[in-house]
Order: sequence, then structure tokens, then C-alpha cells
Amino acid sequence: MNEIKVQSMSDPSFGKFGVLLTTDRGETKCDTPVVTHVHGIGSLETLGPDPVIAYVKAYRREDFIVDKVERHVNTSEIFFPKSGTAIMVFMGDGPEGGPDPNTAEAYLIEPGCPFISNKSVWHWVPYPIGDEWDTFIIIEDNLIENDIEVLDLETSVKITL
Repeated sequence: MNEIKVQSMSDPSFGKFGVLLTTDRGETKCDTPVVTHVHGIGSLETLGPDPVIAYVKAYRREDFIVDKVERHVNTSEIFFPKSGTAIMVFMGDGPEGGPDPNTAEAYLIEPGCPFISNKSVWHWVPYPIGDEWDTFIIIEDNLIENDIEVLDLETSVKITL
């Protein structure tokens, strides 16, 4: 079993799995005493032709062991965490193209920390620190039916706080 420590979403290493949506990514188009508008923080171009807004709630599991992962080859996902704090694990491909547990990294996700998970990035349902964690996501409408690959890991990964 591999063991990984939790990192902050703001850590630059997250860049290989996705994009943290922050105001420093865009261009300030308007900045007055009553409004600030920062434009171009993220893009919907990697979502597919029919993006929709969905809601996901994850429930606490007794252990923080990842033994399964999923990915979406044709589309990315945009997360807008609503409440609770959770840990989400991401990993890259191994030599055979499947998930590589040796590349696994865990990130702490808090409300107000939106991010994009890139296409084809292996990940699993977040692990809430408390009883539950919930988020709004923008995904391709038929993502669950047509663009999800779920695999069991040959080597599980234990998350340590």
C-alpha cells in the first residue's frame, strides 16, 4: 500500500492535475468602488458541447484508503465546493495507460476553492474530513453515461493527514 500526505490546493504541484480558479488567473476588466470584474479565470472549452450544472455530496468513510479511481477521457470537470472540507486524490497514467498509484497526490478541498480537474486525470470521490462534503460541478451532460472509466487499483493508497 502506498501512503501519501495531504497538500494544499494552492501548491503548484496541483497544476499537473488541473487548474485552481483564482482571480490572479484573469484580467481585471472593471475595478470601481462598487464592483470588480476579473475576466478569463477559466474556460469551458474542455467540457464538451452540452455542459450542465450538477450537485455532488460525498459522505465520510471510516478509512482514507483509495482502492478505486475514475477518469473522464473526453471532458474536464469544474468543481465549486459548497460546504465541508474534504481530501481528493489525483494520479497520472502508468506505463500501460492505466492509473499509477505511485503518482498519487492528495489535496485538501475547502469551500470557496473552485478548481478544474483536467481531462483524463485519474481521481476518486472526495474523502470528507467531517460527516459530509458537497459541491456544485459543471460537467458534460452525458458524462456519467458516456465518459467515465472506473478501475480498481492494484495497489491501494492510504491518505495521511
